[in-house]
Amino acid sequence: KVDKGQKVRTPTPVLVRRESIHYEDSAAVQFGQSDAEIINGEFMPAPPGTMRTHLWRSAFFFAVLQGTLSILVPFDMQPFDRTYLLGRCLNTFLMTLCLWSYMQHTFDGAAAVLAFVGHKSIDAFRNPLFACTSPNDFWGRRWNVTVHCILKRSFFKPLVLC
Repeated sequence: KVDKGQKVRTPTPVLVRRESIHYEDSAAVQFGQSDAEIINGEFMPAPPGTMRTHLWRSAFFFAVLQGTLSILVPFDMQPFDRTYLLGRCLNTFLMTLCLWSYMQHTFDGAAAVLAFVGHKSIDAFRNPLFACTSPNDFWGRRWNVTVHCILKRSFFKPLVLC
């Protein structure tokens, strides 16, 4: 058993899963303090109700995607006037919302399949469009967390251990 804050030396990287990160607590984010659970290369079991939650979220983001596309497609993906800065910003926001909802819908569908099999997955996004406070927060902590974790686990940590 490994206690919180205890340093572990292993010849191979140990997978660390952060269970709850509260981004509202700026001191915890600044100093990297959060609860972590060590996994020995095994999948975590999915808690009851996880599949239903992911299916509802997937359906919600599919509806957001369809609503956004119903606005964008009739106007050749640019419903607002491009000559003004506000129009360009609104067009870009709608395209970003469309991309995010598509990716979130896809990841939640895959997470629902994993939950059906009995495995828990990490959330791919942490509300990147509406809860981020800086570009660093957007790219580093909220947008496509899955790719961030994969790169960290397979490239950066082994590089540090060398």
